[in-house]
Amino acid sequence: MFSGTMISAFCRSRIPRSTIAAYLATEYRIAGNSPLVLRIGQPNQQLAALYRGHAVDRAAVLTAWNPYSEPRPDAQNHAAQAQLIAELDHHGLQHEPGHGADPTGLWPPEDSRLVLGLDYAIATSLGIRFGQNGFVWAAADADPTLVLLR
Repeated sequence: MFSGTMISAFCRSRIPRSTIAAYLATEYRIAGNSPLVLRIGQPNQQLAALYRGHAVDRAAVLTAWNPYSEPRPDAQNHAAQAQLIAELDHHGLQHEPGHGADPTGLWPPEDSRLVLGLDYAIATSLGIRFGQNGFVWAAADADPTLVLLR
């Protein structure tokens, strides 16, 4: 697991540094019933309150869009995201809609899901299964962390 907000923390990853920098700068915007914005390395009191309201102590932000950060047609991305959502629903996991947004507007938003109470190993498995470079993890401290999978 790689985590942190400084790019040097990710020196062992095969992911280009510019891509990692984009992940670190992304705003992970969660719509749902309790809208919030997650930023890597910034503890989030709204997320902590969401934990209390759902009796959980962890969450992950997952997506199936653009595997390995390679742009795909919207139709493919929507189909992959639907598969991810179906998988979450099949396992009875609580999740809220969201999207990862580039604050500079250079790249379009990518649909995502905030999955409440998700086990770290399952989050990792889903990220790998859907071809993602990583995901956002927040433990009981509600401090979003970037987890790289390659």
